[in-house]
Amino acid sequence: MAIFLIILGALLFAIFAIGGHTWWQQYIMIPLSLIILIVPIGLMIANEQQHFGMKTEKVTKTHAIYPSTAMKGSNIKLLLFQPLGNGDETVYVYKKDPTQKKVTTTKADEKTTNTFEKSANTKTAHVVTTTTRYTYKNKFYETFFAGLNNNHQYKSQTNTFKVNKNWYVLSTKQAKALSKQSKAAKKTMAAQAKKVIAAQMKAALTKDPTMSKTQQKQLQTQIQQKITQQAAAKTAQTLQKYEDQNK
Repeated sequence: MAIFLIILGALLFAIFAIGGHTWWQQYIMIPLSLIILIVPIGLMIANEQQHFGMKTEKVTKTHAIYPSTAMKGSNIKLLLFQPLGNGDETVYVYKKDPTQKKVTTTKADEKTTNTFEKSANTKTAHVVTTTTRYTYKNKFYETFFAGLNNNHQYKSQTNTFKVNKNWYVLSTKQAKALSKQSKAAKKTMAAQAKKVIAAQMKAALTKDPTMSKTQQKQLQTQIQQKITQQAAAKTAQTLQKYEDQNK
């Protein structure tokens, strides 16, 4: 309708400005044609710049998430993010399905906000995505601004990642550094674990030489589990340190 009124106003103004010689044409029809021409233009500008005649509409969706990178032999999971440009914008990297080969990323634009919440009460890691769009308040405005093709125009998006205590949020750079550290420490830890197990088994057999093979195997398993738990705790401390650097 706005476009039609602009065309109509322009035609009427041209007709009466060129051929109008009577007083009612000059003092009534010409001003009226200018009003018909200018008002829709002003409203279209207001619609474009201030979203006149529109309201915001939010749509919220929830999806389960899975880590894009797995830490073998551990229940620790990583949610990775990649800073963009000067670091003011970031994209988060994750999977919607554990079997998918290509990772999912959040939108890379200034209209997207990404946050995360860590809680022991969160049973299943998920992301809550709220997308805000501009829609017309009613049919009148939708009809008036028909042809502008801006209904349901994208305004912003907020992604809130909700994870439990087993998850850590790291940058891709931190994850690469952690991977290098883990590979370097793996051989050292294996050698140290072997020595610890041998020393503790020797001490146990010295204290109780009558231990059966089954008891020895059970004790060795307990020692190995304790070493694994200590290693996991150390890894968790390192991950927490990395995560704290991002706050």
